[in-house]
Amino acid sequence: MFAIKGQAGMGRPLTTKPKPVGRTRTPMYTVGVDTAKRTIYSRLRLTSGEGYIHFGVDFDDEYFMQLTAEKMVTKYRRGFPVMEFVKTRDRNEALDCLAYAYAALDNLNVKLAALAAKRKAKQNAVAVEPEQTSPLATPPPVKRTKKTRSRKGGFATRY
Repeated sequence: MFAIKGQAGMGRPLTTKPKPVGRTRTPMYTVGVDTAKRTIYSRLRLTSGEGYIHFGVDFDDEYFMQLTAEKMVTKYRRGFPVMEFVKTRDRNEALDCLAYAYAALDNLNVKLAALAAKRKAKQNAVAVEPEQTSPLATPPPVKRTKKTRSRKGGFATRY
């Protein structure tokens, strides 16, 4: 679990280094929500390939209405154009949840290409060499390891 706080504004990083907050000094990440939403909307335009977002069949129309509940508009502040997201309908929880999930995925530094290659190699290995086991075969015995107790105390008892 991560403590997060969304912060609007173009050009912000997707996630920042955690800063300790509160009495317990809990690490909190700041999420650049406009950056996440821009990435999501650009990936929603893709029809296939890297970055394409897959959805299950059990999502209803309300989910997709919430997912597209904001649009980017240009407003002028002090004579300068500023891009910002504006709600087109009241409910946008799906977009916010997907933006935060994308930020969490980015924060974890998951190497999706390496995972996909590993999964494909595993599928190819299973297809080439199917297991030939008898339904009556017994599973191999489980090796039991002895659990050791950790010592408690200061550095004098851990030498």
